[in-house]
Formats: sequence, C-alpha cells, structure tokens
Amino acid sequence: MSNLEISYSECQRNLVVKLAGAADMSQANLLRNQLETLVMGGKRNLILDLEDLEFICSLGLGAMIHLHTLCRKLGGNLGILNPQPQVRKVFKTTCLDQLFLIGNNQEELERKKQDRQGESL
Repeated sequence: MSNLEISYSECQRNLVVKLAGAADMSQANLLRNQLETLVMGGKRNLILDLEDLEFICSLGLGAMIHLHTLCRKLGGNLGILNPQPQVRKVFKTTCLDQLFLIGNNQEELERKKQDRQGESL
C-alpha cells in the first residue's frame, strides 16, 4: 500500500484537500493532525477530494468524523468529493454516507449542503 499524499488548493470559500494513496493506520494521525491544524487556523469549509484515495481504515474514518465534528462546531462544513467505489462502499457500509456530504462534483456538494441546511446533524 502506498503512503498518504496530501495536497491543497483553494476553490471559492473552500479549501480542497486532495488525498492520494492510503489512509491506513500508519497515516491516520498525519491526516488528522494536518487537517485539524488547518481548521483551527481558520479553514472552516473543507472538501476532501478522494478521487485518488485507494484505501481508508477505521482510524482514517475516525479522523474524518473528528474533522466533520470540528468544522460543524466552528460553523463550517466538511464535504467528500469523488470517492472511489471501494471507499464509497466503506462510507455506505458504516452509514457515514448519512453523516457526510458526498458528491461527484462541487456543485452537487453545494446542492446537498443547501438541502441539508436547517436539519440538525
């Protein structure tokens, strides 16, 4: 399994975080710490682009849940973009597809976000 690669880009009001490789046990703390630092530094709206993420373990999922909770607590959002089929299946199996906003493009994420406004998560 390959290491986790993390890259960043700005798009509108969002910070797009592209994850590539594997979010396995050895990489989960790196993911959590780097993204938590960004959120605490003022980046409240994150989009995790998972198009090139091949694998995610339970610790990686835990890091994403933590970041989702932190973003929401601070008035922001966490969206998931382009998950590969095997990663999407993990979200569905764990019912995290009900927690996270998941879309194939940013416009779809924005629509889902607007649809969910007013709902308590």
